[in-house]
Amino acid sequence: MREKWFWAGIILAVLSWIGNSLYYQSKQIEHPIFLKHYYEAADDGDQYLKFYYLANREDKQDLQSVRIKDAVVFPYSQDDFMAGENNPSVEQEYTHQDLKVFTVSLKDMLSQMKNKEAFTFNKMRVVMNNGQSFTAYIGHVTIYKIYKDDKILEEQIATGSNFGDIGLFQALKPITLTSVSLPFEKETERLVSVKANTDQEALSKEAESDDPFGWTDHEKKSHSRYQTLNPHKNFSIKLKQKDWLELATRFKASTLAYCDFSVKLHGTSKGKPFVSTALVDYQPVLSQSDVDRIILRNGGGGK
Repeated sequence: MREKWFWAGIILAVLSWIGNSLYYQSKQIEHPIFLKHYYEAADDGDQYLKFYYLANREDKQDLQSVRIKDAVVFPYSQDDFMAGENNPSVEQEYTHQDLKVFTVSLKDMLSQMKNKEAFTFNKMRVVMNNGQSFTAYIGHVTIYKIYKDDKILEEQIATGSNFGDIGLFQALKPITLTSVSLPFEKETERLVSVKANTDQEALSKEAESDDPFGWTDHEKKSHSRYQTLNPHKNFSIKLKQKDWLELATRFKASTLAYCDFSVKLHGTSKGKPFVSTALVDYQPVLSQSDVDRIILRNGGGGK
């Protein structure tokens, strides 16, 4: 009788081990999954691009290099980039995966490019340190020789939150704003809204305040003074010299992409067209359910 229970226990333990192993394998991803990135950058010095991806926590393999068009780029090393920081590095740990980031030197990448003009890329060839490789679709990245900004709107105060950015600008000349545009519009207009406030009395007080925009209570701030700026519709906002413009960008809570680009404001000053830019920088805070959703969208787990 004891022998019977002994073998029954062994069988249950083996079945449990098999079940746990199958469950563990079902949660593993075949290769790193890159999140979406919507970046703009300019070739104006030592800049770095950060790319975020999910990798199995127990995997010993990691990224060795990436090919972006003509360039083969290695993640910046600790000695080259920042003392005490490994690259790639872990940003956040989850149940079965880590959110990792590797940093690429824009200068190193551009030095290998045959075409020295502005260019856009949406994928790169990733090589792992075990020799395996795969193509990663990373969103959209545009590299300019120089940003176009006619410096007619001067940003005086700027801040950001988990929801977006708000900037307070002052007109250096009398201007009329007529339209707004977003890069990668097909994707980004689904993620972010752009609003403007021209209430001069309120904005003058904000400019002088120790707590401009009421950042400590951002979510309760009234948006009744804001005008939504639609990229597909023209508008007319007239500002005198030294008038204020508050520009707010707000990302949807469901946004899982990393964004670093400019909202472009188009208008005229004394009949001449101009473009001014407002920087947008957004980094999502991923929950475990977000990670699970990203994996499912990319074909699910199971090595």
